[in-house]
Amino acid sequence: MEASGGDIAWEETKSDQRIGRDACRVGKTHERIRETIPSMILDSNILIGYLNGDARIIATLQTWRESGTVLFISATSAIEVLSLSSLTSNDVAGIEKFLDDFIVIPVDMRLIGIAGHLRRAFRVSVPDAAIVATAITNHLPLVTRDKKLRAIPGIMLADI
Repeated sequence: MEASGGDIAWEETKSDQRIGRDACRVGKTHERIRETIPSMILDSNILIGYLNGDARIIATLQTWRESGTVLFISATSAIEVLSLSSLTSNDVAGIEKFLDDFIVIPVDMRLIGIAGHLRRAFRVSVPDAAIVATAITNHLPLVTRDKKLRAIPGIMLADI
């Protein structure tokens, strides 16, 4: 019985090793996919420009979508866009539908810590710090027209 128990334990170990190798391969594949699929995060000013009819932003976002680019926004940007004081209930409904086209990245403690650091170091607003922190923590290029954000070192930028 001890021999078979040992054999079973050995088989489990071999199986665990195989599963570990497979998981490692899946992880590497996931990284390659993430590197090959273009993706970026949009700042609030890009979303607002789109909603205000900026032809250049509209055309660029359409081109990105058609090319399969994955477009993210931070939860902060969604809040900013939905909190514009001039919005009617119909406007809010239309904006919510528009926001459904994006992957919204939620706020977590890691992002909060980085946002706090960015706010202290670069004297940016809380929303701007949260948006930049979202881009940094998710390794996404930020699409923004904000010159102050574009000047923060260490962030990847995408032009529009």
